[in-house]
Amino acid sequence: MDEKFTFSEKQVSRLRMEYAQLDDNEFETFVEQAERLELDPFCRQIYAVKKEGSRMEVLCTIDGLRIVAERSGKYAGQTPAMWCGNDGVWKDVWLEKTPPAACKVGVIRIDFSQPLFAVARYDSYNQGTAYWTSMPDIMIAKCAEALALRRAFPARLSGCYSDAEISTDRQVRTETLQKPVEEKAFLAEFVADPEALKRIDLAEALKERDSEGELYTDKSAETLLKIRRRLNRLLKEEQMPEEKAAVLQRKIDAIDAILYDKQMAGAETAK
Repeated sequence: MDEKFTFSEKQVSRLRMEYAQLDDNEFETFVEQAERLELDPFCRQIYAVKKEGSRMEVLCTIDGLRIVAERSGKYAGQTPAMWCGNDGVWKDVWLEKTPPAACKVGVIRIDFSQPLFAVARYDSYNQGTAYWTSMPDIMIAKCAEALALRRAFPARLSGCYSDAEISTDRQVRTETLQKPVEEKAFLAEFVADPEALKRIDLAEALKERDSEGELYTDKSAETLLKIRRRLNRLLKEEQMPEEKAAVLQRKIDAIDAILYDKQMAGAETAK
């Protein structure tokens, strides 16, 4: 019997630092999913996304889905992607200036007599992001391939979606669209660490990002306070390497500087 794939304690600790925005249950779910699929989050084959006001999403890259299919021993590649416009005529390359209406891809299994095709419609998946605007043919092809891979390997890939299929920008901007009074309440809860304000300049703090590449300054006070508490808990762990502790401390200092700046801005507005 094959040995179950698991992350080492060091790897889990590193992941916990990178995904400090997840609560304990969400983080455990993410790790379990990565271990079940045997995908490497450090190579971005799988990762977790959590936006303001939404639940966590565990997403795979298209390469991650291909790796899972290949490990089955029955994956034999795929047919070339085909695109069509509103006329329904399929083409093996998309040269139009307007996005294609749909794309189809067939996944080949050695135990199937024919490729298993899936069709993805542009209107069903378009997220309106820069990638979808600049290379719509590539993005919709990823969606069609991911759909075909799930159909061909349902036992392994059921419920596993690619980052092209699921929007990673579901954030509801609660900072501006919902209850500004709540933002003030969370800021009132915060007490700045004077030493933190000495250790990092505000300009540098504003450049600090989380594990998903999002700026801390774009997050609400409530989210920043939650991340700050989790990072502080991690920082108190025994036998933490100095290098890792320094990274955590810098993130905490950046959050302190940002929250303090938000407090001062709110005080100025109230005058």
